Amino acid sequence: MELLDLKNDIKEGKLQKLYIFTGPEQVIADTYIHKIAEISKKEVKYCYSMAEIYNTLTMVRLDGQSFVYIISEDKELLSREVYWNAILEGKLGNHIIILRYHVMDKRKKFYTTFKDYIVNFEKLSSNVVQNMILKRYKSLNEDDVFRLVNRCVGDYGRTLLSMDKVERLSKINNEDISISLNKALEENLINIDAQDVLQDFLDCMVDADYEMAFFYYYLMRSYGEAELKIITYLYNTFRAIYQIQSHGSKNVFNIARDTGLYNQIIETYLNKTNIYETEDLIDILQLLRKCETDIKSGKIDNSIVMDKCLVDIFFIYNGIYGED
Repeated sequence: MELLDLKNDIKEGKLQKLYIFTGPEQVIADTYIHKIAEISKKEVKYCYSMAEIYNTLTMVRLDGQSFVYIISEDKELLSREVYWNAILEGKLGNHIIILRYHVMDKRKKFYTTFKDYIVNFEKLSSNVVQNMILKRYKSLNEDDVFRLVNRCVGDYGRTLLSMDKVERLSKINNEDISISLNKALEENLINIDAQDVLQDFLDCMVDADYEMAFFYYYLMRSYGEAELKIITYLYNTFRAIYQIQSHGSKNVFNIARDTGLYNQIIETYLNKTNIYETEDLIDILQLLRKCETDIKSGKIDNSIVMDKCLVDIFFIYNGIYGED
């Protein structure tokens, strides 16, 4: 399904019962979710999995109410064909289901089965982001927008957040937004440091978006970020996901009590479970420990250890790690 098809569905008010949104531009995907909810006049509900709501979906509601259900990274659904059949046979009532996957494997049966429902929100080029910002804020100087987008490493979501800051400055100083943007750029009020890029890198690794992970990794290297620091953060992130996923609960309090993790960390990664198999997470943690040891002992050159580590994690995720 092309993005144009989705736009036409919304424009004509002829919405499908299922959409699958994938790709790195989730901020853009969010705007379409809001439009679908607005056109359909249905309340949006966020869920962890299809299994959580399957019985509710198949029940006939006496009040006739239906919802837009948003389900993110439901890895179990990728292999539960009984759910596929119910979706394809229209057995889920008048609800609209939007599945979100940051990355999808085009080789899998799920992808080929539902390809007509999949909308890929590809990463926008810097030029496209600039044009979108100029269209949204018509008084801005083109050169300043160019500088803004570059500072936000071409990320549309981050650029919008920066413009939100500029808008607030404009209101506080009672001046045109173009003047506020120029001041913010000149005074370095909009600046992306290595820690921000590190978090983007970690998010991409958690989402198994390896293309963008490598992009942010090499960006960190250009900032001079230490390999050992990257591995430590990566280990702590995957360890937290392993603890949350193996716990099996959706209750933040119970997970915090039993694991010692902070509530904020649990809330951040609770909807990121089941992207990786639990056994794969164990392999990744062992791999990261080995990489850390190799760096400290000097066994492997620092300049290549992270490249090898990231490739090995990619192999683990795809089930080909350790194969000849």
